[in-house]
Amino acid sequence: MGFKHFVLVATVTAGIGFFAVNHTEIGSLTGESISASADGFSNTSSGYEYYVNGQKVYNQWVSAWGNDYYIGSDGKAVQGIQRIGNDYYYFGEDNTYFKRSNQWVSQWGNQYYAGPDGKFYNDVKLIDGTYYAFDRNGYNMIRNNYVQSSWGMWYMFGADGHIVTGWSDWYGSRYYFDSTTYLKVTGDRWIDGQLYHFNSDGQLIGGGYNHPQASSNNTYPWGQCTYYVKQQLGYVGNWWGNADQWANSARNAGYTVDHNPAVGTAVVFQGGQAGAVWGYGHVAVVRQVSGNSIYIEEMNAHGVGVVSSRWVNNASSYEYIH
Repeated sequence: MGFKHFVLVATVTAGIGFFAVNHTEIGSLTGESISASADGFSNTSSGYEYYVNGQKVYNQWVSAWGNDYYIGSDGKAVQGIQRIGNDYYYFGEDNTYFKRSNQWVSQWGNQYYAGPDGKFYNDVKLIDGTYYAFDRNGYNMIRNNYVQSSWGMWYMFGADGHIVTGWSDWYGSRYYFDSTTYLKVTGDRWIDGQLYHFNSDGQLIGGGYNHPQASSNNTYPWGQCTYYVKQQLGYVGNWWGNADQWANSARNAGYTVDHNPAVGTAVVFQGGQAGAVWGYGHVAVVRQVSGNSIYIEEMNAHGVGVVSSRWVNNASSYEYIH
């Protein structure tokens, strides 16, 4: 099974946009002493109203005492979570009525976050040194899910809502998330002194490789074709990925890659060529060239760690790293 991808979707059953606001308790705005007047706030029996030039305002932001308030469609200052325009805000539920910012909000068993401008987050955001994901439609914090950000990258978030680094088990497979980029690791990676191999979808293949010859001079898993070629040909680079990625990796690193076989070069077989496995490919060392045939040495053609050799025809069909 490949890695499960989940796009941010609405998960709030309480239904943001259907909030019931309780106006039965009327208190002092920010604790200030308020008196009825032609302009400004007026404390009425049903809530706080706001007047400008003697006229009561509706559906309007107002500022007072360094805070922002919102007067609703009934002409009263709102409380709780409110949708204003296309955004959501929180005005407290303690009869202070002012807009909150940089604050967590708990409601209906979910967690929300009001950002610096008071708007609820609905993307991957940095809060107090770690990243969280918020549903694009429901605005709630996401837990235990793999989430695509607005910039297109995918990240894992744990049970506490924090972005995941290190090992993570997901739908029966094991993955590893980089501690710097937070992205899932693919290809070969040294972790805690052992080499691990991850497929192109980030799934761990087998276990870690720990052997006497393992070192930073050879970053490929012991027993694999990539490991053997690197051991035999010191000029081959590290971290080139799976065998079928070697040709492009070598080009990007400035190596000459062509279809001209030569003794002492690395030959790259794409999936399906010369028996190479689809999705991984195969690499080997060229030991002899005869016309359009090559004699190669390879590892893992007959089992992990097993070295073998053979003649391969149609030599000009394959790529060679010089």
